[in-house]
Amino acid sequence: MVPRSAGRQGLGGGPPCRVPVDSPGGAEFLSCLSEIPMSHDYAPRMRLLTWNLGHQLNGGNAPDDAITALAALEPDIVILTERLSSAARHSFLESLAGLGLAHQLAPTPVPHCGHVLIASRLKLVPGRLKARTTRDDVPSNMLHVYAPSGVLDVLGLRSPDSGSRTTTRRRCREWLVRAAAALKHRRAILVGDFSVDADGERAEGIDHLRHLTDAGWKHATPSDGAGYPTANGDAGRLDHAFLSPSVQQIDARYALAAAGLRLTGTKDSLSDRPVLVVDLQ
Repeated sequence: MVPRSAGRQGLGGGPPCRVPVDSPGGAEFLSCLSEIPMSHDYAPRMRLLTWNLGHQLNGGNAPDDAITALAALEPDIVILTERLSSAARHSFLESLAGLGLAHQLAPTPVPHCGHVLIASRLKLVPGRLKARTTRDDVPSNMLHVYAPSGVLDVLGLRSPDSGSRTTTRRRCREWLVRAAAALKHRRAILVGDFSVDADGERAEGIDHLRHLTDAGWKHATPSDGAGYPTANGDAGRLDHAFLSPSVQQIDARYALAAAGLRLTGTKDSLSDRPVLVVDLQ
């Protein structure tokens, strides 16, 4: 693959996001992260996928089809959002392990919510981004993990539902900005369903995306710059990845199909979202 730069297309200018990244909570993040090894050695290439599967895995052959699609995309790490029942979730995790994604971090599900889970070929362990103060506890829709070898930190996330309170959504985004400030000097990626269209100049939460790029994070923009079609005919870019300065983007793209299966864009798709594929080093 040919290296491509990760520009900040679509984020444009705008008012700054005023988040107290140097607050006591931010200092607590830094204190926690100081205990985690960080490698300065040559890092291997790896492929990360993020996919919001939502309700679509429930019933029928959808879980098996999702596994088939993921196998065809050959990931090293997957960050998924799903709403499976406990029994179906156990089977799904076993299938992921069968793909070689045996290192799994899947917190106890919160009822009626989308659950973030991370599965990897690389050994990953739970992260330590949790401050002593209640307001800086990791939101339930975010999951921080890291490789003990120090080659990568992953912060997987799913934005709160649009039906959530505005204050709840803003609190989660402000937590993300504080966490990003602590992770910036590590090899790290922030990845998942941000539920913010990068092309929407007035979209709720766009100021937080701009804050990340202004702070030096690289937006892993798909090389063709395009969004993806949804079942109702709209186009969008709601799933994103941001790389810290020491991580090199090799390629990024939205996968709309895999293994002959349609991932998004039609009523019969496996999801209403595509898979965001990011190759990095």
